Amino acid sequence: RTGEMFRYIHPQIPVSYHGTGDIFSSTAVGALMNGLSLQDALKIAADYTVACIQETMDNDKEEIRRQFRAGSSAAAESAG
Repeated sequence: RTGEMFRYIHPQIPVSYHGTGDIFSSTAVGALMNGLSLQDALKIAADYTVACIQETMDNDKEEIRRQFRAGSSAAAESAG
């Protein structure tokens, strides 16, 4: 053991989703099994996990917009 450390930082995303630890660990192990260094494997895992969270956030926002539009249409129909 060398005692070497490294830091790899992403901005904090203000959401929480179940399964992100599973995504991170499976991506890291997959990268290690493909011969990447631990440092590179962890960077890939962090980047991929952040991308998954961002994609989920974007999809959630679009779903909320669709539900709001559908609710607004239903409310207008019942009022008319």
